[in-house]
Amino acid sequence: MVRGVRPFDAACWGVVAAIAAVRVRLSGMPLERDEAGESYIARSLLSGEAPLEGAFSLKLPGAAWWHALAQAVPAPPDVAARVVAALAV
Repeated sequence: MVRGVRPFDAACWGVVAAIAAVRVRLSGMPLERDEAGESYIARSLLSGEAPLEGAFSLKLPGAAWWHALAQAVPAPPDVAARVVAALAV
């Protein structure tokens, strides 16, 4: 049995696409405070320092590891932070 696309599913995907389009459009702006903090912690993780040794964050440790994973990809750090934020939506 072939199922069609339900209107609610289509609306959800439309919202996701609209958010992604806005984030891509604003990608040239400086990082927000939270994004910059997570990027700093991620860089320290990638350089081999102990997690949260030189920074303080109330977010779960998985957020810093997620940013570190994105920064391991050869891309500018600000682009990596935007990609992580877009994937988190």
